[in-house]
Amino acid sequence: MSVRMTVTTSATPMYIDAARRFAESAERLDNCDQFDALDSPGKELRASQLVDAALAAVLTANSAVEAMVNDLFVERILFPAANSGPWFKGLSKDVTAAFADSWNGGTEWRNLVTKCHIAADIAGKPRMNFGSGYAQRMTLLIDLRNTLIHHKPISVEHGLEPLKSNDALERSLHQQFERSRICDNSYTFRWYGCLGAGCARWAHETTAGFIREFFKHFGVSYYMPI
Repeated sequence: MSVRMTVTTSATPMYIDAARRFAESAERLDNCDQFDALDSPGKELRASQLVDAALAAVLTANSAVEAMVNDLFVERILFPAANSGPWFKGLSKDVTAAFADSWNGGTEWRNLVTKCHIAADIAGKPRMNFGSGYAQRMTLLIDLRNTLIHHKPISVEHGLEPLKSNDALERSLHQQFERSRICDNSYTFRWYGCLGAGCARWAHETTAGFIREFFKHFGVSYYMPI
C-alpha cells in the first residue's frame, strides 16, 4: 500500500510579508540625517537602494492581491472533495464550484478588477465600488504597477506643481503619499520622487486594507491574518 501526498501552497502570505519588509527597509533608507552625512557616491547609492526597496514593495503588494483573488477562484479545483475549502470559509460548495468553472472558462486571463466583479456576480454580492476606499486606492496602485512593468519613456517638464504636471502619474498619486525625503524636489517625481518610503508604506497598507475590505464585502474569512 502506498500513500500519495501533495502539498498546496498559496503565495499570498509570502507576497504580503515581502511587501511589508520592503516598506520597512524603505523607511530605514529614507532618512535625511543619515543621507546628509554621506559623500556624493554614498548618497547616489542610498537613493538607488531606496528606489529598489520601494519598487519591490509596489510589485509584491500587487502580487499579494493577484494571488489572493486567484486562490478564491481555484480553491475548488485544488480541493474538489472538501465540503468547504481550507482557505476561504463562508462560501457554499456551489459558489466555489462556479468559481472553478469561471476560472476554466477564461477568468484566469482577466485583470484584477474584472475578476473581482465576476466573483461578486457569482457569489450573488453587489460589485465592489472601486471609486472609494481601499478599492479606489487599489486601482491607483495597479496603475503604478502597470506603469512600472510596462514602462514607456516620457519627457516631463521639471519644476511644475503636481496638479499641473504633464506626468499623469504624478497628478494622480501626489496626494496619496509623501515624496521621497532624501530625493527632494531637485528630483523629478518619476521615479526618484515617487519611489520613497511613503510610496512603499502606502503600497503595503493599500494591499492589506483592500484584502480586508474584500473579505468583508464577500462575507468570508481567510486562513491567514492580514
